[in-house]
Amino acid sequence: MAHTSLFLYFHCGDLLTGYSVGNIIAWKRGTNTVNQICQGVHEGGIFSLCLTNNGHLISGDGKDRRLVFFDAALNPTGHTEELAELYGAVRTITQGPGELLIISTTKNMILEAGPGMEISPLMFGHCEEFWSLAKHPQAHQFLSDGRDHLVILWDSLSKQAIRSKEFTDAIHCAAFYPLQSVLITNGTMSPVNNNHNNIINKTNSLDFNVSVMNSHDLLVVLGTSTGRWLVFNCLKHEIIAVHFDGLGEQIECVAYSPGMLLLLFSFFYSHMYLSMHTSLLNLLFSC
Repeated sequence: MAHTSLFLYFHCGDLLTGYSVGNIIAWKRGTNTVNQICQGVHEGGIFSLCLTNNGHLISGDGKDRRLVFFDAALNPTGHTEELAELYGAVRTITQGPGELLIISTTKNMILEAGPGMEISPLMFGHCEEFWSLAKHPQAHQFLSDGRDHLVILWDSLSKQAIRSKEFTDAIHCAAFYPLQSVLITNGTMSPVNNNHNNIINKTNSLDFNVSVMNSHDLLVVLGTSTGRWLVFNCLKHEIIAVHFDGLGEQIECVAYSPGMLLLLFSFFYSHMYLSMHTSLLNLLFSC
């Protein structure tokens, strides 16, 4: 059974109604007569209708993440825009200055869009409770993560998100590798401190060559709610290692020892602390 999700008065005085099945109906001014039906505009219910300054209509829904554009006669123009999955689905659309559109989403983000420009975030962040913060060892940057599976790298001076990635598991804790020689600024590298050689020391119990960590790597260890922990390269935006210790418990916290030779993990139920020599990760770090 379809129900009305919203309504809007068109420029000619007709009443437009959006429905939970993705249809839009135009009712003739001053009557209860259907003037026009636009069927199957969206896969889900119509969440927003926006009348632009030039008299055109834009619709958005809460499922297919699309913006659908209509002309002044309520005919589809054939032009659509799709939001990235990271942003969520369209919740509301409003006309900004000029031809700029302001869009809010189901993941608590505010986006801007317009002719000749990509959809980009004005306000970006977590849509659920976030569980940890990890400070960059040398730069004014930090990492946040949480229940929404999202990891965001922030610049603390500009208060802007630099990079983000959505993971399969919810991320519960994070720790940067202590020796980092670069910071990220809008996807580019800048030197922070190159006075150290950034060499991971070799221990007597390990039998392989230890190499210098690549200076362009910005590495962080992420502990998940499923007991897996990941090595993530923030700059290359890729997971370079995944490990599972078999406990299947949420990793409460992860930290490097002062000498950077140990990785310490705390698990929720067993309260066990597991350690790994950092040198064991060196081959992964230099991938």
